[in-house]
Amino acid sequence: MNIASVSRFTGIPSTTLKRWIAAGVIPKTEDMSTIVKAIILHKDKEILDSKKSYGNVDLEAELLQEKIRLTKAQAAREEIKNAVSLNNLLPTEEVERTWKTVCLFISSRLQSIPKSMSSRLLDKDVDDMELILAEEISDALKELSNGNF
Repeated sequence: MNIASVSRFTGIPSTTLKRWIAAGVIPKTEDMSTIVKAIILHKDKEILDSKKSYGNVDLEAELLQEKIRLTKAQAAREEIKNAVSLNNLLPTEEVERTWKTVCLFISSRLQSIPKSMSSRLLDKDVDDMELILAEEISDALKELSNGNF
């Protein structure tokens, strides 16, 4: 076995590999896959045996929680994709574009009221003015609710 090539391949220092060979962790063989499998098994066992904790957090429990979180995130992403494909959820860009159009319509429609109404309001009293303006605003809102923008 060429320890230097195993070290380069795995990134494990040669001194560590020599110690593992002496301890029987790594078999004396030229087959790289056998060596790598032995190293992986050893590292897995080392992690499980040590049950290292950081801030009293069990690594296995932490790993399980992370797997659960990842699975939930993947499921949520798939649900969003499905909702979009079924037209139950609109893409953000489409919603933004529609709202921009609606807001522009409302703005222009309301800003046009003073010019379009000024001649109709000249000889009216306050009560009539309020009625006429309320009707005009109501008409603008009806146009909006009918999708006429």
